[in-house]
Amino acid sequence: MNIDRYHQLTNLAKDLHWNQQDHAGRPYWQHCLRVVHICASILAARGYDIADFHSSGANDKIIITALFHDVLEDVPDGAQKLAQNLHEDEARLAIDSIRKLTRPQNLDYLDYIAAIVACNDTAALLVKFADLIDHVECLPLVDDVATRERLAAKYREPLKLVYEAVSAKLPEM
Repeated sequence: MNIDRYHQLTNLAKDLHWNQQDHAGRPYWQHCLRVVHICASILAARGYDIADFHSSGANDKIIITALFHDVLEDVPDGAQKLAQNLHEDEARLAIDSIRKLTRPQNLDYLDYIAAIVACNDTAALLVKFADLIDHVECLPLVDDVATRERLAAKYREPLKLVYEAVSAKLPEM
């Protein structure tokens, strides 16, 4: 993916999440960008050469999945909007991982995490791990103590489970 396409996709993520905020009251689209950067940092820490992270085709699936990991769950007509805006090869690369990261409405959160851990999709695991890291790193910015404590408890076990799965999976990348 060239840098122009990367910017187009980041702008699309911004447009799709335009009116949403995270628990700290910040624009939600910024979370999607942070997830991309956390994925790159994780890969770098594991010894992967990420000098061309945004321009290497090998990372396109991770970038697209990270940018749009919440679209199907949080954006009305999200699947249609992705179909209209992703190139066919981009959609083919990432839509399955994005679906795996979409929590069915009636599924318990830990059961949802267990399904991701069991899915055998490295991009989905890496993106979920980065997603959880970003949520945890943002907890100090949440003003309401009860909300902060509830979210900390919610993310504690999933972070451990996904970390173990990512650690086992990354050598295969």
